[in-house]
Amino acid sequence: MVAVGILAFPSLLFFIMEMKSRHVIVVDMASVTPGYSLLSEGAWVRNNINGMLSDVDCEHESSFNDPPVRESAKNFLSSDAILRRTANCDAYFKVMNAFGPKLSDARLHRQEETPMAFSHSIHRQAGILEMFLAVTFRPGDSHCIHIDPKADEATTKAIKAVIGCYNDKFPNATVFAVPHPVSVFWGHISVLESDLMCLRQLLERNQKWHYWTNPAASEMPILSAEEMSTTLRGIGESVVESFKNSNPKRHQVFHQLVRRGPREYDMKAINLDFELPPPPHNLVIRKGSKNVALQRDFAHFVVHDSLSINLLNFLQNTEIPDEHFYSTLATVEWSKIKGQYGSVKQDLKCNCTHGGCVRRSWWIYPTKNPAKKPPKHTCHGQTVRAVCNFGTADLPVLREEAVESRCLTANKFNLDVDPVAIICQAKEIVHRTEMLYWREDNAT
Repeated sequence: MVAVGILAFPSLLFFIMEMKSRHVIVVDMASVTPGYSLLSEGAWVRNNINGMLSDVDCEHESSFNDPPVRESAKNFLSSDAILRRTANCDAYFKVMNAFGPKLSDARLHRQEETPMAFSHSIHRQAGILEMFLAVTFRPGDSHCIHIDPKADEATTKAIKAVIGCYNDKFPNATVFAVPHPVSVFWGHISVLESDLMCLRQLLERNQKWHYWTNPAASEMPILSAEEMSTTLRGIGESVVESFKNSNPKRHQVFHQLVRRGPREYDMKAINLDFELPPPPHNLVIRKGSKNVALQRDFAHFVVHDSLSINLLNFLQNTEIPDEHFYSTLATVEWSKIKGQYGSVKQDLKCNCTHGGCVRRSWWIYPTKNPAKKPPKHTCHGQTVRAVCNFGTADLPVLREEAVESRCLTANKFNLDVDPVAIICQAKEIVHRTEMLYWREDNAT
């Protein structure tokens, strides 16, 4: 990876670096606020944006697996680094422009045809969410961020600082943190509560968005924001995974969150073998992913309709309720109910994804004979609790699969496994966005 040239213009200096033939990053060095030290991002002499971008070759292992490059990326994405660069919001966006698509004023202020709303739930690794926002942000979209009270002080301050800078630069945009967040524990109703806190406020704060989706803070986009909107507009329906629940005991016995150790995270939902009443309205409980893309009218039904509220209350003391809430409601012929709940009809044969895909994950389970039955994917990062935490070497295959199936995001990215993967995926989204705009601008 080499710097290919320096172009001088009156009062302007651009430093141009070639990532590969189709990736050219342009950083306006003259616009960086005097006194802001990019070198302060870490101890390594080239641990700054220009050095990092020029040194990361996302296609060659000798580059993206190089320890100094990984250290540089991890330092740059740390909460401490975010706090330093958000100390001056004008400088922040001038620095972060290296990661965001280059937008003209006309594009930046145009009315989106299909504005979107995002709920982000975060408790650690603020740099991933920062990159997600940098590469997808459009002023017409809405972003609600649920910061888990269990997050450490640096993470909380970093995310609030990023939100503050977006509000400073885009005062008419909808970017905010939930004012009264809840502690979230896997397998517990709190996973749903954090989502729905955001969804309620997004419905109130912005009347214009068409679709709502709920990425975790460990996700990165696979499609650009424009491609997400176009994909969902083409589907024209909510995208919710829903299939038969093969473990009905999940919602037949009482589960309670209990402490298993002294730390804040030492909580687990356990089965108390106490039988629960049947589901409300004789609903058949379904199963699916917690990640969804909901049209606005269905999102309103999810939050405000008494059937949805009754189902949410029923799921309070069940196991992993987030996998059953949206997937059950998606089968309900909700538009025909009109407040009449005597006989709720469900379409149990519904293809509720309508050909869409919200999130791509690689599940890798051990097999007794991996030589005869190898896993579908080879994880070059690290498999944690059967989920691949992506390495940079995984990205080409991941993109090919996910883009072909039009998935919106991919999970999981992890700064402790491969911070360069986040940088490389961000660069891919910038490239996709700029190529899309180039094609639009040059269409004949």
